[in-house]
Amino acid sequence: MERAKLAEARLKKCWSQEEAAEAIGIDHNTLYRWEAGKATPRGYNLRKVCETYGMTAAELGFDGKPGEEETTSLAQTEQVDLPFPKTIQLLSVYTDNQKEILRQLSEIMKYDMQEAIHELERVLLLNTPDPIARRQAIARLLGLPLILSIGDGYALNRLTEATLFPEKDSLALYEDILVIGWDGFRRSKSPEIISRIDGYVNKLAKLSRNVPDSKREHWQSLLCRFSQLSTRIAQHSMNEQRALSMARQSIEIAIELDNTELIASAFYGRSRVYLEYSHTAIDERQKLKHFASARVDVDTALAYAERVRTPLKGNIYLIAAEIYASSAANNASLRTQCEKWQDKVATLVYRGSIEEDGTFLKLDPTALHHEKAKTLLQFGRLPEARSELNLAYKTLPPNLLTWQMNMNLTETSLSIAEHDVERSSKSGIQAYSIAKAIHSHKGKAEVKNLLTELQSLDPINSYTRALGMIVESES
Repeated sequence: MERAKLAEARLKKCWSQEEAAEAIGIDHNTLYRWEAGKATPRGYNLRKVCETYGMTAAELGFDGKPGEEETTSLAQTEQVDLPFPKTIQLLSVYTDNQKEILRQLSEIMKYDMQEAIHELERVLLLNTPDPIARRQAIARLLGLPLILSIGDGYALNRLTEATLFPEKDSLALYEDILVIGWDGFRRSKSPEIISRIDGYVNKLAKLSRNVPDSKREHWQSLLCRFSQLSTRIAQHSMNEQRALSMARQSIEIAIELDNTELIASAFYGRSRVYLEYSHTAIDERQKLKHFASARVDVDTALAYAERVRTPLKGNIYLIAAEIYASSAANNASLRTQCEKWQDKVATLVYRGSIEEDGTFLKLDPTALHHEKAKTLLQFGRLPEARSELNLAYKTLPPNLLTWQMNMNLTETSLSIAEHDVERSSKSGIQAYSIAKAIHSHKGKAEVKNLLTELQSLDPINSYTRALGMIVESES
């Protein structure tokens, strides 16, 4: 099969894999597997691909016809590729007389997987008394790993990972969980997400020790990336010990694997932990200690910057500029270096589409202009900082509450520097409200620190007092 044709069709539209996947209605990892020849779109998915690119299946290099579906017995149903996790679409059927029911269930599953699974149990009359056996049958039919057909974790505590998943399925499952974890983390730092991700990290650590030597590298690489997600979650929960422990684990694994991108991303991740803890620390000596550690780690990441792909490279340059800007106010050459790093990022952002690199780091105009605003604020160039922050707001993607919180924190700091107490307090209230909604202890801690600055600037201002009342009511 000529998979190059599939990639060529995408490139003709000047789309990244992420943009094309969104147009088709699938996850970008699924499109990556199709283009790499690791999976094949069939039935509904193949029809959507053809419609999206305006080409026939043959022109895309596929033998099957769009909309073609097979009718098989349950025993013959094989694992199928799913547009996961955005939607779940049934691509196989059980018997002819149940075909229409199953098609209708595909619509239910877009909104409520568990409702569809229970309905399938009823329709297929799977009356075996063993609930795990019933769900295994459903999982085979839908092409799902067993854990997703169980959904609420029923009976998981009584079964080992080896019992639940064949090895080939469990690796793919953990990769999907990683995608879901990052997406959930960006949208809400809920306690449920925190506990589940940490649980998966612990299970994955055990699994990776028991796989054959020939496959250990892949499992260890996955564990490294899970550890980096767990680091970020713990960081926003203000669990410093957990965050640094997970960061150290990801660094140790990356060095053991001698993987350039994992090493760079692991040191980048820990530098961000240290930097943000330097912002929230109350003790001045602790602030300086965290800041010095952040600088050491970002220097290590910088040594790899030109050898990694665009999202990671750009984020390394941005955090390097942020860290060094803090000590560059009276150092012209250092200020110039910070601006050079940001200019490199601007070139990366505006020269064309940016492919995903597996780090789940975002690099776009919003990130660039927000970081430039923070740097210019450090340099005391307030009008330029205001201009950059306005640009960041204009390009802010919807529904990214963490970014909205961080930009409101920057707005609060910038307004303090401009001696605009009202604007600063309002932004502080907004940042605190978002931090509370997404369970970001880190965000709330930063607002408290900014409140101290506001109170020293104008303690009797009604807006300052309003922010103080909101913060104190949560203490």
